[in-house]
Amino acid sequence: MTTPTTPTLAKTLPPATMEEKLAFSGLKLNLRCMRILGTMFLDPGAGLLQYRIHRVYMRLAILLPFLFIGQQLINIYQVRDDADMVMDCMFNLLTFVNNINKQMTLIWKKDQLQALLDDLKGPLFNQEDVRHKRILLDFYRWSRVVFWVCLSMPITTMVMWSFLSRLPTHRGGNAVEFGIWLPFDPNDDAYFTLVMLYEFTQLTWLGCNNCNVDTFVTILLQQCTTQIRILRLDLETAVERAQENAESEGITFDEAFHKVFTLSLRHYNEIIRLSKNIGHIFGRPIFFQFLVTAWIICTIVYRIVDVNPTSVLFISMIAYMSCIVVELFLYCYFGTILTYESMKLTNAAYYMDWLRLPTRHRRALVIFMERVKSPIELLAGNIVPQSTNTFVSVCFSLISFLGC
Repeated sequence: MTTPTTPTLAKTLPPATMEEKLAFSGLKLNLRCMRILGTMFLDPGAGLLQYRIHRVYMRLAILLPFLFIGQQLINIYQVRDDADMVMDCMFNLLTFVNNINKQMTLIWKKDQLQALLDDLKGPLFNQEDVRHKRILLDFYRWSRVVFWVCLSMPITTMVMWSFLSRLPTHRGGNAVEFGIWLPFDPNDDAYFTLVMLYEFTQLTWLGCNNCNVDTFVTILLQQCTTQIRILRLDLETAVERAQENAESEGITFDEAFHKVFTLSLRHYNEIIRLSKNIGHIFGRPIFFQFLVTAWIICTIVYRIVDVNPTSVLFISMIAYMSCIVVELFLYCYFGTILTYESMKLTNAAYYMDWLRLPTRHRRALVIFMERVKSPIELLAGNIVPQSTNTFVSVCFSLISFLGC
């Protein structure tokens, strides 16, 4: 049955992906991007010299954002009596602090993160079943689309902000406020281009890293959901597959079903472990994201009140705020999807043709159904549920705060 289908799958996958585990391949773009940005260690298989050079690069990637934050803090102190100018700096400052929190999490918990990635390469998440591969292939394609769409958002925003907004303002003879302390006048023609490129580089790095980490966690959550869908499929067809295995392997149906059901139990345990590891590694930065998102949005709204709605600056600020909102929405939406899919496991077990099972397997099935009644629910910082209800509550709180 699998012979005619396997070549078709092979033709739809890139050669490099065929050599990798599909459950892990969906994260390759994110991992490559994080390593380019200097926020993720190289793969343990990298050469010693390459690994050491990259570690030096990672330290530089930590130093530069701290330098930018220091310039912002000095500038805020200097303009502390001007509320408008303070607000011009606050949303960037809060975003940088949020990013550094994520960056330090990737460094402090690198061993746990590497163990999580190794689990995704394991046999339980990459079973040699064509039906599984179809589902994983859909996940692989989806992950690439999400990566490129989310990565394009901060880049587009920063291009509008720096080149389409600040450059025409400077050429028109107007002063540009960069929101950072500099020992010279940034509007001087001799320094303006250099300062604009410096700010563009810092903010683009910030936006790309923020969005990339968020999509990385999102793809991990979706991988849990994908594995649950695979498990549901296995449970619904467990009896039929056990019958086929019994006939092909020359064993009794009782032995065949025991193997099939035991494999599903192990698969479920690994899914639970994966979801707990995701929460343990990223729970704190996600919780911090919830805290600072409201502040960032409020400062952006305060900033754009007096901006011309038809200007490029206004559009770029709206795009900036959209990036922040999307980051929060990703955590909430895919956390909800994971919970919703896990709630279907009880029905999937019941839809099995359990009338054909011996009594002892029926008892095991009932115990399993009782166990999976509790859905997988992720909590940011063990406090805030990652659900659409939380997202809606945050949105309503912002509306109330802004007096809309």
